[in-house]
Amino acid sequence: MSIRFTLWLLVLISGVAVACYTPPKTTTFVLDVNPQPEETRIRSPWYHTYPVTAADIQCLALNIYFEARSDPTVGQYAVADVVMYRMMHYNFPDTICSVVKDGVFREWQQDMPVKWRCSFTWYCDRKSDVPTEKKAFGIAMYIARDVLFNPDYEPEVPYALYYHAEYVDPEWGFTFVAKRGTHLFYM
Repeated sequence: MSIRFTLWLLVLISGVAVACYTPPKTTTFVLDVNPQPEETRIRSPWYHTYPVTAADIQCLALNIYFEARSDPTVGQYAVADVVMYRMMHYNFPDTICSVVKDGVFREWQQDMPVKWRCSFTWYCDRKSDVPTEKKAFGIAMYIARDVLFNPDYEPEVPYALYYHAEYVDPEWGFTFVAKRGTHLFYM
C-alpha cells in the first residue's frame, strides 16, 4: 500500500491521524532542466534545492487551510501551486514560509505585518492563525506533503503566480490561467 493511499485513508477515517505522519527531515527535489526522454526524466515540478523542513510543510498547509479550506481539493492544490511557483520566481522570496509570510512590515514592528498589506490576507488580518477545523487542516497537511514529496505530482495551475476569489474583481493585467474551486488563477 503506497504512502499516498495510506495517508488519504487516514484523512478519511479521522482527519487528525495524518498529522502523525512525519516526512523525512530533509528532502530535495530538483527539476531536470535538460529535458530527456520521458522514461529517464525525473518528474518533480518544483525546482528547489534547499531542504524541506517541518516549518515549510506547516506554512504551506496553513496557507491551504486559510485560503481554500472550503474549496474542493483541486482548488486547495491550486493554492499550493501558487506558493510553489512564487518560491521559484525571482520576484518573490525563495522559501515557502517567506512566500506565505510576504508582506509590508513597519521598521519598528518586524514581527507583525501591516494589516491587509501581505500576499495572503489571512496572515495579516489580525485574526488567530490557529486552525480550528481538525479535518480540514488534516486535509491541508496531506495536500502540502503530497505537493512537496510526490515526484509524480502534476500542478493544477501551471505557472500561476496570483489568484483571487471569484467574487473579487481586481484590476489586474495578468494572464488568466484557470478557475479552480472558488478562485481564479493568473500568471
